[in-house]
Amino acid sequence: MGAKSSSVRRNPSPRSRVNSIDDDGSKFSKEMSFVYWRPDNGHVGSTAVFEVNLFCKNKEPYTMTPMDMFRCEVASAQTSIPVVTEPRRENMAGCKKTTVSFNPTVAGEYCITVAMNGHNVGGEVYRRIYKPGPLDPLKTIGGQNEIFITKVDECQTIMMIPRDRFGNVIQLINNSITVEIKRKTSKEMCIFESNINSNFDSCEICWKLHEGGHFSGSILYNSSVLLKQFEVICLNDHAAIEVDRNVCSMTASYSAQLLSPKSKTVIITLTPRQIRVFESRFFHAIRTQFFTCRVSPRTMIILHHEPNVLSIDDGGGMSVTVSSEYRERIAATYHRFRQSNSGSSISFTERQNHFNEHLKQHHFGDKERDSFTRIFVSRQELLQSAIEATKSFKKDDWLKLFVVQFSAEQGLDAGGLSREFFELLTEHCFSSQSGM
Repeated sequence: MGAKSSSVRRNPSPRSRVNSIDDDGSKFSKEMSFVYWRPDNGHVGSTAVFEVNLFCKNKEPYTMTPMDMFRCEVASAQTSIPVVTEPRRENMAGCKKTTVSFNPTVAGEYCITVAMNGHNVGGEVYRRIYKPGPLDPLKTIGGQNEIFITKVDECQTIMMIPRDRFGNVIQLINNSITVEIKRKTSKEMCIFESNINSNFDSCEICWKLHEGGHFSGSILYNSSVLLKQFEVICLNDHAAIEVDRNVCSMTASYSAQLLSPKSKTVIITLTPRQIRVFESRFFHAIRTQFFTCRVSPRTMIILHHEPNVLSIDDGGGMSVTVSSEYRERIAATYHRFRQSNSGSSISFTERQNHFNEHLKQHHFGDKERDSFTRIFVSRQELLQSAIEATKSFKKDDWLKLFVVQFSAEQGLDAGGLSREFFELLTEHCFSSQSGM
């Protein structure tokens, strides 16, 4: 009989067992490694810094080798953020930890991924939320200086979108906004009402004056940060009606006193296109003209701190200074003319409808037309079939809405097929194989 084969199981020696544990314990451990965030204020604009501490499975610090792959990515909902590592990635061999910094500029949540050899340090993706920075008046939308032409007890609204220096929207608290309106001549506070309503992304400030005159207004944040300065010409009911009449008739004339170089009684005439200052003698038979200028964005009417005094500047170095008891009406009429010239008194929807009507008249006149034109094309011969389908088009046909039907397909064009047709046609025309 043949001898039975037997296998002898040998236990490893104590020394080899210790070496096996050491070899396994010296490997990188994502669970033992961790990220330590240095304290910051949690707002954009400040540098965020964290330390990546690497450890082995045996809880000893792990030393990086040239074969290790370290990766750190920081991303917000909009974009990726560049990071700075210390030491630099090419010099990390021999290091047990590294410092990473980045500068968040967009408010919101950030996802931070720190990986070693494809494993996330700490076994997770870190998330940090950064709030908007301090308010920046220069970035605040609606903070530009402007002039208001209003009348007594007429409500005016200022819409503002407060932002920080990076353009992030800031939500303001209602009691942090204050409105100040003072008389230009005496710097005394006038009688007015204001109501402030702050939403998530905007701030609405409503105000109205209870007395007429020339005023300067300010909107302050926390009683110190100037958000907006504006000028107010407030008219009583009689003056407001007169200014409306001036705008309708497109002309206005007021008497004034020329202050320099010699005091004379003059007449100021305003139209939407021109301002004239002249002296009239002998029952208006003789006119001596002192000043004339076109109404343009550079033209300015400046109301002085002295009562009734105003200057007219053409923006090119020529100006005249006069005194008139009607100066608020003169300034209000001028600014209303400016608005009518620029079209700012017309809403965007009205201008859009006006443009569309003129465009329709230009192309079609009074002719009735179909709302669309249907074309049939083939996907296999897209360019050739499109040329065949449109070669007999007249000018009016090109201005109609296209409805595309692909041959041997059942789809109905509700906008998607037309978009696909133009995308495929564009790709074909600009491809290197088309030879175009």
